[in-house]
Amino acid sequence: MIRLFRKIRHRLLGEGNYGIYILYASGEIVLVVVGILLALQIDNWSGNRKQETQNLSYEHLLAVDLVQDTLMINVKLDMLVHDTTQLSSFIISMSSDKVTIDTLIQIARYKFNPWIYATAIFNSNTFSSLRSTGDFNYLNPLLQSQLLALNELHQGYYSSVQVDVKNYLDQTIYYSQ
Repeated sequence: MIRLFRKIRHRLLGEGNYGIYILYASGEIVLVVVGILLALQIDNWSGNRKQETQNLSYEHLLAVDLVQDTLMINVKLDMLVHDTTQLSSFIISMSSDKVTIDTLIQIARYKFNPWIYATAIFNSNTFSSLRSTGDFNYLNPLLQSQLLALNELHQGYYSSVQVDVKNYLDQTIYYSQ
């Protein structure tokens, strides 16, 4: 292809057809520019396609994280229901008119478990990865706002748990004394 263009150029210059040569050179320049623009467009299309595939992968990972969080929350809720039922039975036993000091001591020493097991730890690996790599900005704006709102809920939960655990431990220490 390059030899063909070279032969045409030499023939036109050799014959002295400078007007046709300029027209030919202009056509060759336009052809090169069109080729470059076409290559850039293909590169942009390929980059957009890769980013779309990456976004779908991130959305899948986020969905997996949410499913795991949902399963963990259900387990924690079952534990809380069990603990609440047990505490209710302690309250009923201790509120009875026939309760003795020995019953209270037995509940306090052997039945009542002061530890808290219901603290949830949410999966935030994908969210953290998105934020640290900068790929978060490529996601759908609605999904971005929903993820940020969910992250705020998680942070609020962690802050609330810290306060609640501190208060609970203070009360437990007071109770044990």
